[in-house]
Amino acid sequence: MALIPGTADDDSLVGTNGNDSILGGEGNDTLNGRDGNDSIQGQEGDDSLLGGNGGDNLNGGEGNDTLLGGEGNDTLLGQAGNDILQGREGNDTLTGAAGSDSLVGGEDNDYLTGGISKDTLNGGDGDDTLIGGAGSDILTGGEDDDIFVLARGEGQDQIRDFVFDQDQIALAGSLTFGQLTITQSGNNALIKIPDSNEVLATVLNVNANQFDSDNFINEYDI
Repeated sequence: MALIPGTADDDSLVGTNGNDSILGGEGNDTLNGRDGNDSIQGQEGDDSLLGGNGGDNLNGGEGNDTLLGGEGNDTLLGQAGNDILQGREGNDTLTGAAGSDSLVGGEDNDYLTGGISKDTLNGGDGDDTLIGGAGSDILTGGEDDDIFVLARGEGQDQIRDFVFDQDQIALAGSLTFGQLTITQSGNNALIKIPDSNEVLATVLNVNANQFDSDNFINEYDI
Protein backbone atom coordinates (compact mmCIF):
# COMPACT_ATOMS: atom_id res chain seq x y z
CA MET A 1 0.00 0.00 0.00
CA ALA A 2 1.42 3.39 -1.04
CA LEU A 3 1.58 6.08 1.67
CA ILE A 4 0.86 9.56 0.33
CA PRO A 5 1.17 12.25 3.04
CA GLY A 6 0.11 15.87 2.82
CA THR A 7 1.61 18.99 4.36
CA ALA A 8 0.43 21.90 6.50
CA ASP A 9 -0.67 23.70 3.31
CA ASP A 10 -3.61 23.13 0.95
CA ASP A 11 -2.69 19.91 -0.84
CA SER A 12 -3.98 18.16 -3.95
CA LEU A 13 -3.07 14.48 -3.64
CA VAL A 14 -3.85 11.71 -6.13
CA GLY A 15 -3.48 8.01 -5.45
CA THR A 16 -2.20 5.22 -7.66
CA ASN A 17 -4.03 2.39 -9.40
CA GLY A 18 -3.38 0.25 -6.31
CA ASN A 19 -4.31 0.47 -2.64
CA ASP A 20 -3.28 3.79 -1.12
CA SER A 21 -3.17 5.48 2.27
CA ILE A 22 -3.63 9.23 1.76
CA LEU A 23 -3.27 11.67 4.67
CA GLY A 24 -4.25 15.27 4.06
CA GLY A 25 -2.72 16.82 7.15
CA GLU A 26 -3.47 20.47 7.85
CA GLY A 27 -5.00 22.80 5.30
CA ASN A 28 -7.97 22.50 2.93
CA ASP A 29 -7.03 19.46 0.89
CA THR A 30 -8.31 17.69 -2.21
CA LEU A 31 -7.67 13.94 -2.04
CA ASN A 32 -8.42 11.44 -4.82
CA GLY A 33 -7.87 7.74 -4.27
CA ARG A 34 -8.44 6.64 -7.88
CA ASP A 35 -8.42 2.83 -8.26
CA GLY A 36 -7.86 0.31 -5.49
CA ASN A 37 -9.15 -0.06 -1.95
CA ASP A 38 -7.93 3.17 -0.42
CA SER A 39 -7.77 4.71 3.05
CA ILE A 40 -8.20 8.48 2.79
CA GLN A 41 -8.08 10.82 5.80
CA GLY A 42 -8.70 14.52 5.43
CA GLN A 43 -7.52 15.31 8.96
CA GLU A 44 -7.60 19.07 9.69
CA GLY A 45 -9.19 21.70 7.44
CA ASP A 46 -12.15 21.73 5.04
CA ASP A 47 -11.28 18.82 2.78
CA SER A 48 -12.67 17.13 -0.34
CA LEU A 49 -12.22 13.35 -0.51
CA LEU A 50 -12.99 11.17 -3.52
CA GLY A 51 -12.64 7.43 -3.15
CA GLY A 52 -12.79 6.48 -6.83
CA ASN A 53 -13.05 2.82 -7.80
CA GLY A 54 -12.77 0.08 -5.19
CA GLY A 55 -13.93 -0.34 -1.61
CA ASP A 56 -12.62 2.78 0.08
CA ASN A 57 -12.51 4.08 3.64
CA LEU A 58 -12.93 7.87 3.85
CA ASN A 59 -12.54 9.89 7.06
CA GLY A 60 -13.08 13.63 6.90
CA GLY A 61 -11.56 14.52 10.27
CA GLU A 62 -11.96 18.07 11.55
CA GLY A 63 -13.55 20.82 9.47
CA ASN A 64 -16.46 20.94 7.03
CA ASP A 65 -15.64 18.16 4.59
CA THR A 66 -17.07 16.65 1.40
CA LEU A 67 -16.72 12.87 1.01
CA LEU A 68 -17.62 11.10 -2.25
CA GLY A 69 -17.39 7.32 -2.30
CA GLY A 70 -17.49 6.44 -6.00
CA GLU A 71 -17.76 2.84 -7.18
CA GLY A 72 -17.44 -0.05 -4.73
CA ASN A 73 -18.66 -0.66 -1.18
CA ASP A 74 -17.32 2.35 0.70
CA THR A 75 -17.23 3.50 4.33
CA LEU A 76 -17.56 7.24 4.86
CA LEU A 77 -17.12 9.00 8.22
CA GLY A 78 -17.59 12.73 8.47
CA GLN A 79 -16.26 13.29 12.01
CA ALA A 80 -16.28 16.89 13.33
CA GLY A 81 -17.86 19.73 11.34
CA ASN A 82 -20.83 20.05 9.01
CA ASP A 83 -20.03 17.47 6.36
CA ILE A 84 -21.44 16.29 3.03
CA LEU A 85 -21.27 12.52 2.44
CA GLN A 86 -22.30 10.79 -0.80
CA GLY A 87 -21.86 7.06 -1.21
CA ARG A 88 -22.68 6.93 -4.93
CA GLU A 89 -22.39 3.36 -6.31
CA GLY A 90 -22.12 0.23 -4.16
CA ASN A 91 -23.44 -0.80 -0.74
CA ASP A 92 -22.05 2.03 1.33
CA THR A 93 -21.94 2.89 5.05
CA LEU A 94 -22.19 6.60 5.82
CA THR A 95 -21.80 8.13 9.30
CA GLY A 96 -21.97 11.85 9.90
CA ALA A 97 -20.82 11.83 13.57
CA ALA A 98 -20.63 15.37 15.02
CA GLY A 99 -22.10 18.42 13.27
CA SER A 100 -25.13 18.99 11.05
CA ASP A 101 -24.39 16.67 8.15
CA SER A 102 -25.93 15.84 4.78
CA LEU A 103 -25.82 12.14 3.82
CA VAL A 104 -26.88 10.71 0.45
CA GLY A 105 -26.55 6.98 -0.10
CA GLY A 106 -26.82 6.93 -3.88
CA GLU A 107 -27.27 3.63 -5.69
CA ASP A 108 -27.62 0.17 -4.11
CA ASN A 109 -28.29 -0.72 -0.45
CA ASP A 110 -26.82 1.81 1.95
CA TYR A 111 -26.64 2.27 5.74
CA LEU A 112 -26.83 5.89 6.89
CA THR A 113 -26.31 7.23 10.43
CA GLY A 114 -26.53 10.93 11.12
CA GLY A 115 -24.95 11.10 14.57
CA ILE A 116 -25.12 14.22 16.73
CA SER A 117 -27.07 17.40 15.73
CA LYS A 118 -29.71 17.94 13.06
CA ASP A 119 -28.82 15.90 9.98
CA THR A 120 -30.38 15.36 6.56
CA LEU A 121 -30.36 11.77 5.27
CA ASN A 122 -31.42 10.55 1.83
CA GLY A 123 -31.06 6.89 0.96
CA GLY A 124 -31.38 7.29 -2.80
CA ASP A 125 -31.92 4.08 -4.78
CA GLY A 126 -31.82 0.65 -3.16
CA ASP A 127 -32.99 -0.84 0.15
CA ASP A 128 -31.55 1.60 2.65
CA THR A 129 -31.44 1.93 6.44
CA LEU A 130 -31.63 5.45 7.87
CA ILE A 131 -30.72 6.26 11.49
CA GLY A 132 -30.97 9.91 12.37
CA GLY A 133 -29.23 9.64 15.73
CA ALA A 134 -29.32 12.47 18.26
CA GLY A 135 -31.08 15.62 17.05
CA SER A 136 -34.24 16.24 15.03
CA ASP A 137 -33.30 14.83 11.64
CA ILE A 138 -34.84 14.84 8.16
CA LEU A 139 -35.12 11.35 6.66
CA THR A 140 -35.89 10.53 3.02
CA GLY A 141 -35.70 6.90 2.01
CA GLY A 142 -35.81 7.33 -1.75
CA GLU A 143 -36.61 4.42 -4.04
CA ASP A 144 -37.19 0.78 -3.02
CA ASP A 145 -37.72 -0.75 0.46
CA ASP A 146 -36.27 1.41 3.21
CA ILE A 147 -36.06 1.21 7.01
CA PHE A 148 -36.36 4.32 9.17
CA VAL A 149 -34.94 3.78 12.66
CA LEU A 150 -36.40 5.65 15.65
CA ALA A 151 -35.19 5.66 19.25
CA ARG A 152 -36.09 7.23 22.57
CA GLY A 153 -34.51 10.53 23.52
CA GLU A 154 -32.97 11.33 20.13
CA GLY A 155 -35.21 14.15 18.94
CA GLN A 156 -38.27 14.40 16.72
CA ASP A 157 -37.36 13.17 13.25
CA GLN A 158 -39.22 13.96 10.07
CA ILE A 159 -39.89 11.08 7.66
CA ARG A 160 -40.64 12.57 4.27
CA ASP A 161 -41.55 9.69 1.97
CA PHE A 162 -42.89 6.69 3.90
CA VAL A 163 -44.59 4.22 1.53
CA PHE A 164 -47.00 1.67 2.97
CA ASP A 165 -46.43 -1.99 1.96
CA GLN A 166 -42.86 -1.04 1.07
CA ASP A 167 -41.04 0.83 3.86
CA GLN A 168 -40.81 -0.01 7.57
CA ILE A 169 -40.14 1.87 10.79
CA ALA A 170 -37.71 0.17 13.18
CA LEU A 171 -37.93 0.84 16.92
CA ALA A 172 -34.52 0.74 18.58
CA GLY A 173 -33.69 -0.76 21.96
CA SER A 174 -36.60 -2.19 23.94
CA LEU A 175 -39.21 -0.07 22.16
CA THR A 176 -42.21 -1.87 20.62
CA PHE A 177 -45.27 -0.95 18.58
CA GLY A 178 -47.52 -1.61 21.57
CA GLN A 179 -45.89 1.28 23.45
CA LEU A 180 -46.83 3.83 20.78
CA THR A 181 -49.76 5.98 19.80
CA ILE A 182 -50.07 7.35 16.27
CA THR A 183 -52.25 10.41 15.78
CA GLN A 184 -53.17 12.71 12.92
CA SER A 185 -51.86 16.28 12.78
CA GLY A 186 -53.04 17.99 9.61
CA ASN A 187 -51.73 15.98 6.66
CA ASN A 188 -49.14 14.22 8.81
CA ALA A 189 -48.95 11.43 11.38
CA LEU A 190 -47.24 11.80 14.76
CA ILE A 191 -45.57 8.75 16.31
CA LYS A 192 -45.57 9.20 20.09
CA ILE A 193 -44.69 7.43 23.32
CA PRO A 194 -47.67 8.40 25.49
CA ASP A 195 -46.02 7.38 28.78
CA SER A 196 -43.39 10.12 28.35
CA ASN A 197 -45.29 12.34 25.89
CA GLU A 198 -42.29 12.09 23.56
CA VAL A 199 -42.84 12.53 19.82
CA LEU A 200 -40.43 10.24 17.98
CA ALA A 201 -41.27 11.33 14.46
CA THR A 202 -43.54 13.23 12.13
CA VAL A 203 -44.43 11.20 9.04
CA LEU A 204 -45.42 13.52 6.23
CA ASN A 205 -48.50 13.17 4.04
CA VAL A 206 -49.88 9.92 5.46
CA ASN A 207 -53.03 8.85 7.28
CA ALA A 208 -52.33 7.79 10.86
CA ASN A 209 -55.11 5.19 10.68
CA GLN A 210 -53.20 3.27 8.01
CA PHE A 211 -50.44 2.28 10.42
CA ASP A 212 -50.47 -1.12 12.10
CA SER A 213 -47.91 -3.46 13.63
CA ASP A 214 -46.85 -4.77 10.20
CA ASN A 215 -45.29 -1.38 9.45
CA PHE A 216 -42.92 -1.65 12.43
CA ILE A 217 -39.91 -3.70 13.54
CA ASN A 218 -39.80 -4.10 17.33
CA GLU A 219 -36.67 -3.96 19.51
CA TYR A 220 -34.38 -3.23 16.58
CA ASP A 221 -30.69 -3.74 17.25
CA ILE A 222 -28.58 -0.90 15.84
